[in-house]
Order: sequence, then C-alpha cells, then structure tokens
Amino acid sequence: MALALAGTLHEWGFRIDPPDGHTARPNVVARIGRPASRPGQSVLLNGHLDTVGVEGMVHAPWSPEQRDGRIYGRGSADMKGGIAAIAAAAVRAADRGADGEIIVAAVVDEEYQSD
Repeated sequence: MALALAGTLHEWGFRIDPPDGHTARPNVVARIGRPASRPGQSVLLNGHLDTVGVEGMVHAPWSPEQRDGRIYGRGSADMKGGIAAIAAAAVRAADRGADGEIIVAAVVDEEYQSD
C-alpha cells in the first residue's frame, strides 16, 4: 500500500522523503508546494495505512466482497478513503497556489504499537 501511494503521489508532483527505517512497513512522507514565505505556514495531513487484525471475522478478510452496495473486507472502511481524500486535497491546494508546503504523512502501526 505504501509503495503504491508513494508512486501515485510522485506522479502527481510530490517530493517523496526517503523511507524512515521501517523497510518492511514504510511510512510515506510526501511534500508538495513551495516552502512557506513565513515560518509556520506549512500544513501536515496525516492518516494511517495499517488495519487491525483479522481474528473473529466471519467472512474472508483478504477477499473483498460487495453486497447490498457495501464492500466487506479488511481495510475497506478504514483510512484508505481518508488517505485518498488527504492526497487529493493536498494536490488541489498546491495546484491552486497555496502559500507554503503541504506535507502528506501516511503512517504505519497506528493500530498497534505506533513505533
């Protein structure tokens, strides 16, 4: 998920920060826009990429199913839509000339130890 997001953000013109050491589950930190003309004019938009465990689920967690207009499967209603909205808002704000840098952080381990 992180690699796909980083690739898309790079295609949209974001500068991608190097991975932070979580090589198996990297955080994505991406920047767009120009440095702020005054200190404090940057904005950070944050969301998480991980999901909770699958214990106790009554349907196959890794096989998404659509029923009655809803999608069922692990992560289908978690932050994936929120991350997409964050990324879209950031690129739109930059395209409209926002004064300052916009930073998108998509992080891992929010649902467990937050390492």
